[in-house]
Amino acid sequence: MPLTEKGAKIMRAMKGQYGADKGERVFYASKNKGTISGVDKTRKKKKHNDYMRNRMPMPERKNYGRQDYRRKNSNY
Repeated sequence: MPLTEKGAKIMRAMKGQYGADKGERVFYASKNKGTISGVDKTRKKKKHNDYMRNRMPMPERKNYGRQDYRRKNSNY
């Protein structure tokens, strides 16, 4: 994922302190552990309502459970 401005700044600091390879490993280990947060750019999620708004309405289904069947056919 692309880094935010905060993430790039922390990455530069860690690479300066630990070296290029180890600094990157320490940065991602800290991010995965949760020590640093807000370093990844996130995508906006689609709203569920957009999907439901464009759908055709479902036809009503009749419930023919056992009780309904007995009620309709009284000689059962």
